Amino acid sequence: MSKKIYIDGNFSLKSGVFYCLDFCMHVNEKYKETADEYISSNEEGTYEVKEDSGSMFNTYYVKGDITMYGENGSTIVFFKNEHECTYAKYKKIQEQIIQLLEEAIVPQNCRNFFYQQQYISLFANLEYFLYNTFMWEVCQCYESYEKVLPILINYVRDKAIKLILKGEHNILQEKTFVEQIKYVTYHNTTLVEKIYKAAFDIDVDLNDIEDELKIRHDIVHRAGYRKDDDAPIEITKKDVLALNVKINGLTDGLTQKIREYRMK
Repeated sequence: MSKKIYIDGNFSLKSGVFYCLDFCMHVNEKYKETADEYISSNEEGTYEVKEDSGSMFNTYYVKGDITMYGENGSTIVFFKNEHECTYAKYKKIQEQIIQLLEEAIVPQNCRNFFYQQQYISLFANLEYFLYNTFMWEVCQCYESYEKVLPILINYVRDKAIKLILKGEHNILQEKTFVEQIKYVTYHNTTLVEKIYKAAFDIDVDLNDIEDELKIRHDIVHRAGYRKDDDAPIEITKKDVLALNVKINGLTDGLTQKIREYRMK
């Protein structure tokens, strides 16, 4: 379903959102010869878009200029992304967490609370990494998108959204898919393992942090008190550093698997 589409003229986005894998302008005639589809312009030499259109799997080659009017939030959304960018973003956040852990001056009576916050920050960064990796990789590959759709349909509860996801492939379905992917709980280990396996045939084993994940839940949802006995959770600097090592191992391993997946 990924296509190269040649637009013979200028491109004008007057309203709506335009999805694309990539968008190139001022291209020469050779792109027309290798394109999968050809779009002609109007009498003024312009292809006008006035509603949501395009596809995140397609690359568009425009002979002329690109104009966006910015009315009602109109914009071009690019889905081409390198995993190395996702990995670099994760590493930057992770380094900031550890820098704060090492350099912050915290009163003695607040240290446990401070370490708890650093602990859950590591999980937040992991979840953001899992989301970004899944989102950008799936939205560049129609085959992966197709494999994930049935799982997402079973996951969502809204009947109207289910019907859109079950319907024909179009810009509305793509927009709905992208929006729903944001609502996946990326610390739901069973679901994460399932969608990664379906999309990339990659095994993501989060069992190694299962105990730490339970602690994370108690910190986030119970203000740092255990569900079982309502006892306060004691977190030390050593605990935060140990969790950091485990999560780094997971993200490094997954990054290597994504690199291998992209080489197939």
